[in-house]
This record gives sequence, structure tokens and C-alpha cells, in this order.
Amino acid sequence: MKLRNCKSLVTWLALFVVCVAVALRARAGAPAVPDAMPPMENLRLPMEYYPDGAVKAQLTAKKAVVLEGGNVDASGVCVEMYGTNGAVEGVITAETCHYNRQDGMVRSADAVAFDRAEINISGIGLEWDVNAQLIKVCTNAQVVLKAGIPMGFNLLGKVDLQSENAQQ
Repeated sequence: MKLRNCKSLVTWLALFVVCVAVALRARAGAPAVPDAMPPMENLRLPMEYYPDGAVKAQLTAKKAVVLEGGNVDASGVCVEMYGTNGAVEGVITAETCHYNRQDGMVRSADAVAFDRAEINISGIGLEWDVNAQLIKVCTNAQVVLKAGIPMGFNLLGKVDLQSENAQQ
């Protein structure tokens, strides 16, 4: 047998062994891919889109691990929310968070802050339902309204400052 044919045979044999191993692993119920990707740095992950395809919200993280199913554990987190014109309208920062991409939920147990032109909200812990557009700061919440905001201005889509319980 010629040396060239021998190398080709070895290559095909190695490919066959890899395919058999993947097939046996899948048949045994084990995933064919690892449970999580290796840790990465400077992750940018679009979270939400406008109907025209423009990014509405994007998560950036200094360090992140993408888990099985696409969920993300991240640290050094910044989520930018964009208007229809592409300008940044709001920013959420957190030391760490877990983003469940299937449920559209972002959770953090650490210090968090939500900043917009009209308002700053900070505290400890965060639950954000991306789909429902509902952000909850769990404890020690502090709200700072910036000057020039009229009472009743709908800041977050879920807050009505002129409700009967509002303090003026």
C-alpha cells in the first residue's frame, strides 16, 4: 500500500471513530456537546429586538459562561436599552446576573442600578422579566427622580406616579 493511501485510510478511520463515539454518547442520553461553553470575556448578547430587526436591548459582560440551553451566567454586567432611533435610553448594571434566555428572565442577587435620563434606581437584587418589560429591585431600593419630570410621567411603562397611593 502506498504511503499516501495509508494516511488517507488513517484519517477516515479517525473520523469514523469520532462519529461512533458521538453516536454512542447521544444514544446513551448524554449530550453530544459539553454542558457549558468555556468561559469567555467581553460577551455581547442581543436580548430583544424591534419588529424591524434593530436591537432593543443588549447584554454585555466582562466575563460570562454560556450554559446548556443558551442560558448565561455573567459578571461585570451592563444591559443597554435602545430606542427606535438606536440611541441608548437606559442602562442596567450589576455585578453578576443569570439570564434565562428561554424564559426571558434576568436575575441578580448583587448590587444593581437602572439609569435613564429621567430616573435612577438602585438597590440589591434584580428580577427582570424582559418579555413583560417589568423590572423589580428586590431590597434597599432607592429611586432618584431627576429635575423637570412632571408628576404622572410614565417612566418605565409600569409605574403611575399619580395613583392614589403616590406621595407628592
